[in-house]
Amino acid sequence: MEIYVHPTCLSSYKLIKKLRADGFLEGDNVKIIDTSRAVYESLEKGVISVPYVLNGDEPLAVDPVSPEKVESLIAGRPSDSTAQPMKLQDALENFSRSVMASAFAVSSALLMGGYEHLAKGKFLIASTKIAIYPHDFTLSEVREAIETSGPRLFEEESGLYVRALAYNLVRHAFWAGKGPDLQKEEIAELIMAKASLGRVGIPYPVSVDRELIDSVQSVLKQKGEEYLNRIRSERDTIEGDREYLSFLSSRASV
Repeated sequence: MEIYVHPTCLSSYKLIKKLRADGFLEGDNVKIIDTSRAVYESLEKGVISVPYVLNGDEPLAVDPVSPEKVESLIAGRPSDSTAQPMKLQDALENFSRSVMASAFAVSSALLMGGYEHLAKGKFLIASTKIAIYPHDFTLSEVREAIETSGPRLFEEESGLYVRALAYNLVRHAFWAGKGPDLQKEEIAELIMAKASLGRVGIPYPVSVDRELIDSVQSVLKQKGEEYLNRIRSERDTIEGDREYLSFLSSRASV
């Protein structure tokens, strides 16, 4: 099993800490990959968010995923056979939460005005969690549901998506030595930068919806300082745990 993580990611931090504390990383059956040092390998596996769990080439789960679920996967208990099958609506909600948890995916979704383009390949499997929970529908049915119901669901949750995007923009501004008080031009630049890889993912004609920019700026004015304090706290928690960083440096593959 492979678990892709990043040193700055709080979800990765909590997952690895729990797995270590419970003895699930003592053997060599779990490979930890640091995406900051394995860039090409991460892209090749389709990793656009961390933590990301694979069994060989089979995607199992992507953030958000509980440490307890990952432990059950490592122990060879992928699902509870007595549990009720996951419903199609559950898969759609899992997909939506994973889009919000990914800086790339949420930026891309808002830039494109929807998330149908993300409902493909390994990310769809990992985000819906259909490989690890019993279900009575197919992946094609999930994709069809996103194509037909996606626009309505996306509109209903657009406020949550904008807040998730604003939070991620504050994080990147923080890394660049800036505060959360971003001008509209900076917001547009960051959205395009986060939603693309080179020119892959940039819409044509190239533009960022002005209403989206206004919405993000409104959130930043209300929540920017709060987000910045949370991001500082995340940084301090991780960087203050020298044992964790030492473990990650020595154990993670490149």
